[in-house]
Amino acid sequence: MEILDVQQGYQHELISILFGGFNTALKPYEDEQEESGTFRSRSNRLYMLFKKEESQQSIFQDFYSGISPDLDFLLPVIKEFFAFIDGYVSNIKDNTASEDSLRFMSLSDKAQTYMYNWVNGEFKTLFKDAPWLLTFIVKQLEALQKEDKSGMLFAQYHESIILYWLDFYRKSSPIGIHDSDPRMYTTDEKGLDQEKWQIFKEASSIKQAIKDLKDIAGLKARDMHDKNVMIRPQTGDVVIVDLGLFKKT
Repeated sequence: MEILDVQQGYQHELISILFGGFNTALKPYEDEQEESGTFRSRSNRLYMLFKKEESQQSIFQDFYSGISPDLDFLLPVIKEFFAFIDGYVSNIKDNTASEDSLRFMSLSDKAQTYMYNWVNGEFKTLFKDAPWLLTFIVKQLEALQKEDKSGMLFAQYHESIILYWLDFYRKSSPIGIHDSDPRMYTTDEKGLDQEKWQIFKEASSIKQAIKDLKDIAGLKARDMHDKNVMIRPQTGDVVIVDLGLFKKT
């Protein structure tokens, strides 16, 4: 046996960056803080994904593939946000501007449940933790309004845009719950694609260990999430501590 630990600070943040958790299983209208009583920030992971050119291209392609051709005009909006992301992250400390803008939008009831906590009417915890994540969505909604003054385009697509990015915020973990299993289809199950996860240097050794486990021991890694991960104090190694659901290939 050995003593493992997860200290606040770098160790806690490293696990938050690399692994998903309770947040990946939330329904769109649910709030992590409200449902679990705790909140684990993923804002640094998202900042890295939006900041690095290697992952930006992959994000553009995924968004382009997942939306209607009617929304091509949003790609320059996304690219401009990425180009000035440091300014958004450092200068936007609250959601006042976003809230003011949203007041003039005809959000559906469903769209509002994606953005607001239904218990207290405030923005979901993830948007309060990182206001720039909400700003990123609002910029796209503003462009949607501007593109079609009739409001038909907004009515048709605003829900799906909000939901697309809400899912991305919650589920874009470098290490998936069932990492590299070809039968898994969703991002939270299989993890990010290589263009994205490779920007996190710590992910490479974990990916290699998972591959070795499969090739040498014939075990598939499963049920990997932030509650099943700790740190070896002497070396700083990431250790997956619960192998109970690992499966023979």
